[in-house]
Amino acid sequence: MSESKIDLKEFERIFKQRKMPPTLPTKEALKRIWAHEKKVRGIDWLAAEKGGPKALRTAVAKAQSWLDEQARKLSTEEIETAKSMGVLNAEHRVPDISRAFFDTMADGTPEPVPFPDDAPSFVVWGWNEQTVANYQAARGDDVEKEITNLIANFQVLEQSDDVGIAVACVGMGIFGFAAAGIQAALGILGAVAQINAAVSAYAVLQGLTVVGVNLVVLSIAIVVIAVLIPLIIFMLKDAMGLFVIVNNTTSDLIMDGITFTSGKCISGFKRDAAADDPKAIIPQVFEIYNPELDETIKSISAGFFGVRKRDNALVGTQGALSFAATDEYPDGVYLGWEVPLSQGSNRQLVSATYTGTLSDFSDRAYDSGVLNTSDTSTEGNTVEAHMNSGSGSHAYSFVFVD
Repeated sequence: MSESKIDLKEFERIFKQRKMPPTLPTKEALKRIWAHEKKVRGIDWLAAEKGGPKALRTAVAKAQSWLDEQARKLSTEEIETAKSMGVLNAEHRVPDISRAFFDTMADGTPEPVPFPDDAPSFVVWGWNEQTVANYQAARGDDVEKEITNLIANFQVLEQSDDVGIAVACVGMGIFGFAAAGIQAALGILGAVAQINAAVSAYAVLQGLTVVGVNLVVLSIAIVVIAVLIPLIIFMLKDAMGLFVIVNNTTSDLIMDGITFTSGKCISGFKRDAAADDPKAIIPQVFEIYNPELDETIKSISAGFFGVRKRDNALVGTQGALSFAATDEYPDGVYLGWEVPLSQGSNRQLVSATYTGTLSDFSDRAYDSGVLNTSDTSTEGNTVEAHMNSGSGSHAYSFVFVD
């Protein structure tokens, strides 16, 4: 893709007329999410959920048709890129999203093998240092508020024009989507004499252009519909959890194992990953030195990981995943969780020194998990995680690998 034709001076003029997305209380953010879905896609998800499986199937089918229509707007070049990223399948269609809502696909076939092999996974995005610091300080209800607003702002991104997406990204502290887009944005920031909100947004715009604005919008829409909407729908009554995993190290985090004692995975993450590369990777921190400012600019990568109970199950979701050893974490990184259906408490556990099986670590999370957990590697690096609430049935969590 070529760079956007708009120059920085013209962009700054437009930028001044745009507003950053506001941070809302959790209930207000949820209202905005549902209102957006009704206005943009004509879907009342709350009514569909209350109407039972048939009504929800109808709503999911409508959402699938909406996504397919957006896919038809892609150029030939964007289609090929979308296929390589796994956003579109070999038939140029958006993959079936119904597994995010049900244990079987729309045609009744069994669900795919859980993440990372065949579960839907979505490209990571990059945050600036201040945004990561703000999220890392969140505790209790603030964790839920921050993640809920992140979901609401993703909806803003999918419906904006290219400049609007760039402006909203800066308001959210996001440098860009997918490794290639993040690196393109940092390339711009590494060559300017002044960095303000307008310049940062312009850099994000260039990164969006590298990936393809239409493709970015479609990718965000898929994340919203196939990951975030089912999460907050089923959090009304079911056991579900959304983990935002942040890699603030100089090594790629490569997921090398996952187990479910109960429940299933509904979404994962990938670098830029091609459809035929099942490895789940959250890239290392991207850095670029700006000689004009004599400072290093960083983009810290993060990805969504979603879990939920199985349909008709009488228990919630419990499991664990691990990341392979790195220079900072010679024993790897472990994350375990327990989100009960109703009775009991949400809990999680992280470790930088564990050496047993994933199944046993899942049990450890069940036995001794807490809301706020941390551990330090033999190299002195700390992994920590903060969950919103001890009340069972729904959980939001930030996980920081530093």
